[in-house]
Amino acid sequence: MRITAAELAGLLKPSKPGASRLLEPGPGELFAIFVQGRLMNTQNQSAWIWQKRKRYADGWKTRTSNALWLIGRLKFAQLPYGPKRVSFLALTQNAMDDDAIPDSLKWVRDSLVRCGVIPGDAPKDGNEFTYQQRIDRKARGVEIRVSLL
Repeated sequence: MRITAAELAGLLKPSKPGASRLLEPGPGELFAIFVQGRLMNTQNQSAWIWQKRKRYADGWKTRTSNALWLIGRLKFAQLPYGPKRVSFLALTQNAMDDDAIPDSLKWVRDSLVRCGVIPGDAPKDGNEFTYQQRIDRKARGVEIRVSLL
């Protein structure tokens, strides 16, 4: 089956405003994406059983992988090899503690490894991760920006 470029553009268009989308990369950035979703610190959810934690993690992994597929770059061209700087901007309903932001973005970070954006997230891999947050009640999720070190 063949589809036209216009049909492909229609399929890749976000279904609703605020959905995962490609962002304009800044100078020196390889790519930038926005992944929609509600960020929560799972360590503070004491009533959650393991199935609920897994469902939450799988949701973030799937949304992040789909957003990376959406940009198409990972399908057709390999990213340059070497350590990278990954910047996360959490867009949240309310302010989170500084130690809660990395925990809430753990599944997004794991998806970057699973999709081959970074070779690993261990300190020995040499990648640099930065975390910031901004309150945005209309478009909650995370902006991911990747650049070479």
